[in-house]
Amino acid sequence: MDKLIEELKNDHLMIFRLLSGLGGLADNPGSVRKLLLSARKRIMEHFRKEDKKLYPALRKASGRNKRLKEKLDKLADEMSSTTEELDKFFKKYSKSGPRGNFIGELNAIYRLVKERLQKEELYIFTEYTEYKGISKSQAESSHLPSSTLL
Repeated sequence: MDKLIEELKNDHLMIFRLLSGLGGLADNPGSVRKLLLSARKRIMEHFRKEDKKLYPALRKASGRNKRLKEKLDKLADEMSSTTEELDKFFKKYSKSGPRGNFIGELNAIYRLVKERLQKEELYIFTEYTEYKGISKSQAESSHLPSSTLL
């Protein structure tokens, strides 16, 4: 498997571990705030890594592939709204800690992030490995958890 794809899939697992860990800390506001800040930092680092290493290669390949260009454009729009939702969630709860509908909103964020990362692994990573000339048999399946709720 391509080293970048393996690294990004491992990042995806780490992101889910961080988000899953938040639910178990709902009764400990200090721990939730600390984990929220850590999760936000790691997720944003992951997005920057993709923007720097993954998407430029795919954009280059999309010059010859209209279908890929359309996929990338659609995903870019979805990523923008996902990033906005994540940012709102992190800002809201990193200041106040868990309160109100924290678990419900955390589950919604979990599902939103999972959907985004599944699309990346199913479509974008596949396109990248094809672009790099890596056979499908070398590409592994998704690393994402099967559960949709915490």
